[in-house]
Parts: sequence; structure tokens; C-alpha cells
Amino acid sequence: MRNNLWGELTSEFLGTALLIFLGDGVVASAVLYGAYQGQWQPSILWGLSVALCVYVVGAVSGAHFNPAVTIALGLFRKFPPGKILPYIAAQIVGGFVGAAVLHGIIAPVLNVKGLNAATARIFSTYPGAGFPNFNAFLMEVVLTMFLVLVILAIGDARAAGAPKAGLGAIVVGLTVALLVGIGGPWTMAALNPARDLGPRLWMAVAGWGAVAFPGPNSYWWVPILGPLVGGGILAGLVYDGLVGRFIPSVDEAKRDAA
Repeated sequence: MRNNLWGELTSEFLGTALLIFLGDGVVASAVLYGAYQGQWQPSILWGLSVALCVYVVGAVSGAHFNPAVTIALGLFRKFPPGKILPYIAAQIVGGFVGAAVLHGIIAPVLNVKGLNAATARIFSTYPGAGFPNFNAFLMEVVLTMFLVLVILAIGDARAAGAPKAGLGAIVVGLTVALLVGIGGPWTMAALNPARDLGPRLWMAVAGWGAVAFPGPNSYWWVPILGPLVGGGILAGLVYDGLVGRFIPSVDEAKRDAA
């Protein structure tokens, strides 16, 4: 098999940059123009952004876009360990660049509103009013665990009910829409360290100051560590320990069907 690491990293960078531009663009429309009514509309648009970005670059890199997914595949599947850190770096840089491009385009309106806590929510995630950091951490753990559980199930060749013929991206997108719909009011549903850290690094450069780091009540670590624990570690343990071990092998399934 030819070594295509550079192409894979380029795809992870591009896919994550596009995802942040589109997804944070949805949030920008909500924050700056009040474009949506309720939580479901931005949730489904975020999910659609994920699905379409997977279709764009998935054939090259697998379209992780998320360090939690990369770590889970490295720990529990056959993703090469030597690619984990390069993938994560490409994802974070992609998030940084996607946020920078969006900022450059919306700057005339953004500058009028000011670089403050309200406009920071365009680019990174913050907790709902009165929601403690530890509870937000637990929310991110559980939501991201479910996301990666779905991804592991889709990739399991033994799972008879898994979507086929390129429908996996749609299922992942709908899963993200569901999780953003649930977690949006509580934590803005980061689900992805690169989705938060890349844009947060851009905010630190662009002038948000302490709103970016450490963030209100030193929140910055929650959308990084929560998804890594839930998606990068727990999802694999739960799927392999409580689901995957009981799925019949392909040969067993054929024998039982005979």
C-alpha cells in the first residue's frame, strides 16, 4: 500500500477547516443576526455540515476531523499509532484556519458587535448559565461517547444493521444534529477538541484575550478533556466490551442463516 500520509493530513486539515467555517458560520448567523428560531435549526445545519465534509474528503483520510475519533481508532481499531499525533495536529490547524477565514469574512459586522463573551460563542463553546464545569465535563463525556459509539458501529463489518453504500456520513451527521440539539443549551456540544481548541487559539490571536483563555471560570479544558475521555477512551471500552463482543462473526452469521 502506498504511503499517502501527506494526502491524509491535507484532507484532515481541509475537512476540519471547512467544517469549522460552515458550522461556526451557522452560529455566527444566529449570534449576529438572530437567524434561527429554537435549537433544532442550527443543530441540523451543523449535522449537515459534518456529513458533507465527510463526503468531500472521506475517501482520502477517513474524515476523522476529531482527535477523539482518531484516538479511539488508534486504541481500539487498526489505525496506525504513528498517524495519531499528525492527524490531531492537522485537525487543530484546520480548526484554526477555518475560524480565521470565517472571522475575516464576517469582520465588518463582528467588529461592530465587539470581541466579547457573546461573540466568542461564534467560534468556541461555553457552558449555559449556572452550569458548573464538572457537570459540563460529564455532559461532554457522555455526548461524545455516544457519537463515537455510532462511528464504531458503522465501521463494524459484522453489524448487519449498519448503513451501507455511503450512507454512513448521513448517519453521523444526524447523530451530531441530535447531540447538538441535546447538548447545545448546556455546553454548546463541542464533541470534538479540535472544533473548540483550533478556533479558541484563533480567538487568542485575534484579540478576545481572557475570554478565549482561560475562558469564563477557566472553562477551556472542558471541551478538550471531556470529548477525549468520552470518545477517545470510554466509547471503545463500551462498544467492544458490551456490544462488539456479542456480535456474531461473518462466518457465524452465514452459518446461522443457512
